[in-house]
Amino acid sequence: MLDMYPVDVPFPQEDKHMYEVNFREAAARFPVLYDKIILCEAAVLSGNNYRWIKEVLLDLGYENDDIITTSLVQSVNSTFDCDYVGEYASSMPEFYYERYNKHWDI
Repeated sequence: MLDMYPVDVPFPQEDKHMYEVNFREAAARFPVLYDKIILCEAAVLSGNNYRWIKEVLLDLGYENDDIITTSLVQSVNSTFDCDYVGEYASSMPEFYYERYNKHWDI
């Protein structure tokens, strides 16, 4: 089993600064522990979160080839392209385990 680290990310209208600081602090030890990183997400919609998460990892010394990005669903309008995508979607995906979220109305 791979080690997993959940990453908290901001809602669309929220400032990402606190989230980035927290992730940077948690990820500071990653280069000592791991040669490669796999980012897994259920849905990459805008791509904004993957972008800043990957930038932090690059700042910590990882190379592009050391970071593998995956998504079950990726929006066709995403500004970030994952390495591996299960399905591309043109509308907001809905997962059975999620409830309505007002931040999706943007």
